[in-house]
Amino acid sequence: MRFIPSTMSWRQRLGELAGQLFVKIVAALIAGVAILLLVLSAHYQVPQLPPEVAITAGASP
Repeated sequence: MRFIPSTMSWRQRLGELAGQLFVKIVAALIAGVAILLLVLSAHYQVPQLPPEVAITAGASP
């Protein structure tokens, strides 16, 4: 339940603003980590093994 702003005390308003700020900071951190992972994954190349070293199913020495 949200209070009518004119009837809220300064502590209630401060608490609500702090809560909104906290949620925005957490959302920004999650978005930043997601963007960082996307950028890093775009530049990461999986090393390819030469055919002599490649492991195939059912191959035995």
